[in-house]
Amino acid sequence: MQKKHYKTAEVYAKNALDYNRYNITAYEFLGMAYRKQNKLLEAEQNLASILEIDPLNHFARFEHFLLNPAPESMFYDGPAQKRRYRRGGPGL
Repeated sequence: MQKKHYKTAEVYAKNALDYNRYNITAYEFLGMAYRKQNKLLEAEQNLASILEIDPLNHFARFEHFLLNPAPESMFYDGPAQKRRYRRGGPGL
């Protein structure tokens, strides 16, 4: 990643995930590689995968903010956020 070989990082991260689907570090590297390659849809899906495994993952929330640098994106909850607000508001 430091040498800006994002496609190679993507391949290695996918290989790591083939070995272990719960490898958070591999998801994190994959998300960064997607963002750096401007694959925004894949990056969003990857962040949702991280938050399904680890809902309190700060890295995923920060990456989401880098994808959507708006104040409201600082409070992203992943797929659960859409379900919660669709039901009538926070906590309902």
